[in-house]
Amino acid sequence: MKIGTRLTALAMLPLIAACTTNVTTRPYAVSATAAIERNDLEIPRDLEVRSATYSITSLADVGGIDGSTSSSVQMRPLLTVYAVRRTTGEQLLLVYEDLAQRKQPSRIIRIIPASDSGRTGR
Repeated sequence: MKIGTRLTALAMLPLIAACTTNVTTRPYAVSATAAIERNDLEIPRDLEVRSATYSITSLADVGGIDGSTSSSVQMRPLLTVYAVRRTTGEQLLLVYEDLAQRKQPSRIIRIIPASDSGRTGR
């Protein structure tokens, strides 16, 4: 290892150490007397909900200037709904993010069958 490379690596150590912070993926603490949070979400009438998955997603924002770093973590609920269109049988995933702000899905994913022509002989 060259001396310049070693000095660069040593200079990077404080920066790397400053970037390592503990991140919790648990939702915020709620007291026993806290009000119940309620959200109304819109699902098209012609869809039959087959399942739903709820999770908490963390989004990290890390930045720095002049050798100092800062970070913040946002916790955001994420709801994924698997539904089937009653009239056509079309399968959809509806993704709801930021439940407190949005009633409609932020993303709709259509599930379609794969064609056999793309398969290799495995």
